[in-house]
Amino acid sequence: MKLKFLTLQNWLLGALLGALGFGGCHSAKRTVVVEPERVEEPAPKSATDTIPKPQPRPRDEMMLMYGVPTVEYHVSGRVVSPNGKPVANAEVMILDEGIEATEDTIYGNPAYIERYARRNAVRTDKDGRFNAKASFTPKRNVQVLVRDVDGSYNGSYRHKVVDVTNEMNDIDTSKRDGWKIGEAGTEVEIKLEEKQQ
Repeated sequence: MKLKFLTLQNWLLGALLGALGFGGCHSAKRTVVVEPERVEEPAPKSATDTIPKPQPRPRDEMMLMYGVPTVEYHVSGRVVSPNGKPVANAEVMILDEGIEATEDTIYGNPAYIERYARRNAVRTDKDGRFNAKASFTPKRNVQVLVRDVDGSYNGSYRHKVVDVTNEMNDIDTSKRDGWKIGEAGTEVEIKLEEKQQ
């Protein structure tokens, strides 16, 4: 009985791991395959002559990958106040699907938004400059969110959502690498609005 249970357990575990793709998704081994040549050789002229045996031929390296094609989006520029002065320490991030924002609120799963912001948000420097990037599947709509996260230290501003879709449609495919099919980028100046007291 115990043997049947262990056999069933191993079979189920193997099926689960295979379904999840843990059966070996990547192979970078060079293989040598011996295939008989189909070229007709002349018959030996004497008993000392021999027909050459086929030699092993190395195959080209084959890499198997499991993933999704992505584009690395870059948005750089400056964040300024309504009178054009640089705003330091503002948080800037390219929005992922599942995160939406207005001038006052961010919508989506709070835990995911927090994790995403930790990985992808950048802060503006003393001159208000930033360089944000994120990798996604190719998108039609690319938006950037700027948040005032330091309270009233540099002034008190509303969130700003900027649509940079038109500038991001040209994907530079010269920087392909694995599942990364290219990069797209633009530079913008983002003017914040002050919060009403």
